[in-house]
Amino acid sequence: MAQGLIITVYSVIAMASWLLVARAVRLRRAAAADLFVSVGVVIALWTTASLVQAQVVEEIGLRIALLRFQLALGSLGPALWLVTLLRVTAPDRIRPLQVALMATPALVFGGSLLASAEGGPWLSSITASADAVRPVLVVDPGPWLWWVSLPYTYALLIAAIVVVVRTPRVRRGFGRHAPWILLGATAAPLVASILVTSGNHPLPGYDAVGLGLGVSVLILHGMLGSTAIFAPREHAFRAAFDAMHEAALVVATDGTVLEANPAAARLLGDGDRWRGANLTAAAPQLELARRNTALGAVRRPLSGDFTGFEMSLAHTAPRGAPHQASLLILHDRRRDRAREAQLLELSKRDALTEVANRLGFESALERALAQRRGRPVGLAYLDLDGFKAVNDTFGHAAGDAVLVACARRLAAIVRDEDVVARLGGDEFALILPDVTPDALSAVAERIVSALNEAIATDAGPVAIGASVGLAVAPHDGTDMDRLLQVADARMYREKRAKPDPRPRHDP
Repeated sequence: MAQGLIITVYSVIAMASWLLVARAVRLRRAAAADLFVSVGVVIALWTTASLVQAQVVEEIGLRIALLRFQLALGSLGPALWLVTLLRVTAPDRIRPLQVALMATPALVFGGSLLASAEGGPWLSSITASADAVRPVLVVDPGPWLWWVSLPYTYALLIAAIVVVVRTPRVRRGFGRHAPWILLGATAAPLVASILVTSGNHPLPGYDAVGLGLGVSVLILHGMLGSTAIFAPREHAFRAAFDAMHEAALVVATDGTVLEANPAAARLLGDGDRWRGANLTAAAPQLELARRNTALGAVRRPLSGDFTGFEMSLAHTAPRGAPHQASLLILHDRRRDRAREAQLLELSKRDALTEVANRLGFESALERALAQRRGRPVGLAYLDLDGFKAVNDTFGHAAGDAVLVACARRLAAIVRDEDVVARLGGDEFALILPDVTPDALSAVAERIVSALNEAIATDAGPVAIGASVGLAVAPHDGTDMDRLLQVADARMYREKRAKPDPRPRHDP
């Protein structure tokens, strides 16, 4: 029964090993897979030799050869695995010469074991005895194998564990029990060696030390293979995820933050604090947006503490995964929003006089009417008297200087909350929120007085005038069109009552 169990175990390990080699060959475009092929072949050959050796009954010579082959592979496997692990985890730190120096002792020991059929007392001695069922082989490591080769092999295994522990990219793929499993992997050949040298053979007729070494290598391969070899796409995703300039979070269905890239740590705070935290407690706005978004990808603006940000959200359900996850990417649009606000402000400003243009005037008046809450809103609509003659007589440069001077004088006589606008040509308007009729009339008088003063131009001082029409909400109307109509009619009534003005030089 024990013999059948051993053969079954060897058969499963052998088939799995060759399948892993085939998998690595198919992934040869990945650098890690290229390096793994040699390790996989050693493991596959070791398990196959173990399987054949376990089934050979009477061929003592063949069994001895297979045992020596297993010993050779047992010393070679850990060396190859450590070299592969270093090349995968730290390719920029290891050089070909270092690889050769690490692998040379294992090659020497393995070659020595294969070179002599007997091995000699310094390598190992293999004795045969017979029982009722089959011949039994007993393998005793010689001093060279025991004092040099085996410690060297254990050192390689321990070095591989150190590499794993100190490499975050590899360590992330392990669970909390991984350190104990790795410790057991390194202890297996050591325990086997102690038992064999003390005369207690756990598996008579089999290479217990080689079996321990092989099991150790297989455990390391099984734990590290998926991380270092068979997950190149995961590593590529992780590198891209960490290199993103925008904050990104991977969130589980229950709101637990699975991953936060460095950009998220810079934007939101300590990245380690975010990983493993619940998004509801850390950023309820993000969690609310995530839960209220249907399956698929969407981009939506955020408010509150994240005003100025947009969030791209995609729910994913990887093939074979029992739960769904969400990918959140925060786009910092604050500079864009500030630039957009600046451009919008510029679009509402007159380029010549730098006061509001018609678009800015209409927006400001609608806002003032919407926010007046029962208080009056005054409107002064004015047209410059004699401005056309200024252009005809003194030129457009003088006309532009007059418009700029008028805008500045109007801005000087109103309050900070009032709005001065140039509606086009020589037409101006003033919006005066929360103003009484008497105060509005006083503003009109100040307008006329300010614009009657001479204006300096390159052609000399020029004096013009102004006609002003007043309207007040809600007495004259409650909407923009009505107020403009009333103010315009009153302004033209005043203008018609004046003689035709002519621009003049004021000495």
